[in-house]
Amino acid sequence: MASGEDSESGGSTALTVPVGTTLTDADGRPVGGTLSATAVYYNNEDAASLNTFPGGLTGVETDTADSVTFVSGSFASFSIENEDGDQVKNFSREVIFQLRVPKTTVNPDTGVAVAAGDTLPIWSYDPDTGEWASEGTGTVQDDSDPDTFYVEVPTTHLSYWNLDWPANRCSLSEAWTIVGGEGYNIGLSIVGSGYSHPAFTHGDDSIQFYDAPQNIPVTMTASLNGQTVGQTTSTDLCAGGTLPVDIPTNLTFSNVTVSVNQVCSENALVSTPVPSSSVYFVDGSGLWEYMGVTDTNGEAVAPNRIVPATHIVWVYDRVNDQW
Repeated sequence: MASGEDSESGGSTALTVPVGTTLTDADGRPVGGTLSATAVYYNNEDAASLNTFPGGLTGVETDTADSVTFVSGSFASFSIENEDGDQVKNFSREVIFQLRVPKTTVNPDTGVAVAAGDTLPIWSYDPDTGEWASEGTGTVQDDSDPDTFYVEVPTTHLSYWNLDWPANRCSLSEAWTIVGGEGYNIGLSIVGSGYSHPAFTHGDDSIQFYDAPQNIPVTMTASLNGQTVGQTTSTDLCAGGTLPVDIPTNLTFSNVTVSVNQVCSENALVSTPVPSSSVYFVDGSGLWEYMGVTDTNGEAVAPNRIVPATHIVWVYDRVNDQW
């Protein structure tokens, strides 16, 4: 058995493999030796966890539809490998994944907290196609845990596993007016039960959201370079509304130049500029903000940043295909 738990929500996940089960890789070869299992549970009410959802929660591609908005009830990943790095993909018989669902999770089909007896669609992720595949439904069950219910998922393969409702959605929300934020690139973190969406205003005084879920209570938090400057709640993101922000008067702004250089592994004094690299800033609230692409000198300029401040910079490494 492998298990993972989130101490904040009480949610968890577990995998039970029957004795005598043969574990194989993607090509059907048995995987033996010393096996290590990793199970990771993602809190469905935490923005940082929800923002790691493969492909995001809006515009999700599935094996039955090109674009779906998901509201997550539970989300977990499982991996098993041996000491040589050979990864398990399939099992010779059914194994059981148990996904815990926090009792505070709102069922978008009913508009109230999830209850024992509710059904949840089950999805597994195929990294080769980038699609979520429908795996039927599971029934929410209660074992008297004070914080969570659980759903059992029988399967013969490893994957990301997700309990998600395809949400009723609007193709484009009504406008949200950002009062007091005109001219500032305000970061927005929108979080509801099982839903999260980051956005930036890019200096505009209003914003609309594509494929927003309907009738899902959300909290919208505004930040400027990682500093919270406003917050509001809404029972329906699609209906639009007003978000007042309060920009501190004692802030100092300046352009920040990011220089990207490739350094020789054998001689750190030898470096060359790296052009055409995507540059992102990550603020204190976890929002990724696109800063542009480096020029021929390996530089990108981020305008109007709060200074002094610590800026977390992510740059895409095209040589090694990683951030």
